[in-house]
Amino acid sequence: MKKLLIIFTLIPLFSFAQENIFKPEVSKDLPFRFIEGGVMNIEGSPSSMYSKENSEIKGTKYFDEEWKEGYLILNDSLSVFQDKINYDFEEGNVILKSKSLGIYKAEDNRITGFVIIDYDKRRYFKKLSKNDFEKPSSLTNFYEVVITPTKTNYLIKQTKKFIFRPTQASFHNAKKEYKERIKYFIKNSNNKYVKVELTKKSILKALKDKKEQIVIYANKNKTNFHRERDVVRLLDYYHTL
Repeated sequence: MKKLLIIFTLIPLFSFAQENIFKPEVSKDLPFRFIEGGVMNIEGSPSSMYSKENSEIKGTKYFDEEWKEGYLILNDSLSVFQDKINYDFEEGNVILKSKSLGIYKAEDNRITGFVIIDYDKRRYFKKLSKNDFEKPSSLTNFYEVVITPTKTNYLIKQTKKFIFRPTQASFHNAKKEYKERIKYFIKNSNNKYVKVELTKKSILKALKDKKEQIVIYANKNKTNFHRERDVVRLLDYYHTL
């Protein structure tokens, strides 16, 4: 196993680096320290499988076909800038790219999350274990925290990509393609995540301990249970009760 060397800078918690590489306008909302004046080793292994995608399959298994800027979050406290980062939604791997070391699969146990800068949006992914869920999952995975202006973690989602193979005769000449499957989870009063669909019935069932208040709030605020932003606002209210 090789190590990917990452330059980092030390500054106080919730403050922002002045150097251009830290993109202050992007990082200011992240509750992590930035480190200055040293070199950090990120454990990883070179992966030729990530050099290019299969041209016979339509679409991409990655977050994006292009490399993005972003951050690795180490031990829930340090944020290390990456100028080329991606995520494999099929295999569940964080992928890094270096001019000197090529394309790497990050395998460092200190990585507890990562951020991908998608144009003007910050997409934050958090590593969760089975103990974070009401009905424990058997695997530790990365889940995307649905970020809104309130910056809470009450709604998360897991995206998995898989290869769809057309089987009907009418699709005989059609290419295989990547499709995605999204699962949503909301945090209940026990601070455990519960799997839901973005529907009124499913969410009210998960929040049944405060169902009456939630229904009143939803009706008053015309909550659209199919919209992530509306659901987060509903959950913000729920967690004040």
